Amino acid sequence: MIEGIYRFYANGECVGEGKNLITTTGKKAIIRYLAGQIPEFGGGLVVGTVNTAAGVGDANLYFEVARVPVDLKAVKDYSTFDIVFRGSLPKGLAAKITECGLVVDSANTANRGVSNRVFALMESTGEGWAVANGPAIAADATNVRLGADAIKINSIPANNTSILTLNGVWDLSKYVATDKFALQFGTFDTNCASVKLEFINSAGYSLYYTYTPATHTAGAGVFQAQLLNQNMSVFTNWVNDWTNVTQIKITTTAGAGGTCSVALDGISVMDANISDELSALVSRAVVTAIPKVANIDMDIEYTMRFSL
Repeated sequence: MIEGIYRFYANGECVGEGKNLITTTGKKAIIRYLAGQIPEFGGGLVVGTVNTAAGVGDANLYFEVARVPVDLKAVKDYSTFDIVFRGSLPKGLAAKITECGLVVDSANTANRGVSNRVFALMESTGEGWAVANGPAIAADATNVRLGADAIKINSIPANNTSILTLNGVWDLSKYVATDKFALQFGTFDTNCASVKLEFINSAGYSLYYTYTPATHTAGAGVFQAQLLNQNMSVFTNWVNDWTNVTQIKITTTAGAGGTCSVALDGISVMDANISDELSALVSRAVVTAIPKVANIDMDIEYTMRFSL
């Protein structure tokens, strides 16, 4: 039996911990490593911001925000057969960490040379988000999970839309249909009919998916976390070559029942090849929210115990 626990340290003190679940692909990676078929099974540590329960089929965190190399690996205790893996989170990272994991490849480039990446923090200022339609951008510093704050759009009128755009250059050409786009957001009422995530290339071609938020049960005015996490294959106009994306657009539509308020808090893409033990998620844990403040040092340590 393999057990494990993650611990987070700030200023030398443990500020949070959580027990892990070993994934199916992770077990394969460990077996292949012991058989000499792959060179590593724990080269990196990852953290994310979604608290969906861990499952053996997990191939990625639900919203990865940082991936760091293991800079210390050692036998911790021969009496309990413990191995420790330790790494340092990026100093500039600002996030409420609720998920973490051990991965085979810290670079996540074994499969097709692509990596999990965050496209945008979706902060209210500094990134260049513009309002093409609807209410002005406001800041949500209360419910933010990634970055300094989240973009909040208050009171989109019934049957109307809010359109946010971000211009830039992104190359998606090496990702495939089984990889995933993720949009982290939250609603404040029952009237958010849909949220559309759209990528537009230099020729004006659109790759998009329209998500219907889960039923809002938190009560009017109360934040309820939502997550668009879908394979690229379900996005309308999916094709294999998206080399030159020049704009990201997010359209939130209010239903007929009244105004809609929404907070938008990060966009990412994930290499989700669950059959590749060379870049596998070995284990995943969900933890009580751990604030990682920008420019503050924080270490993550994973102890794997072989109960022989």
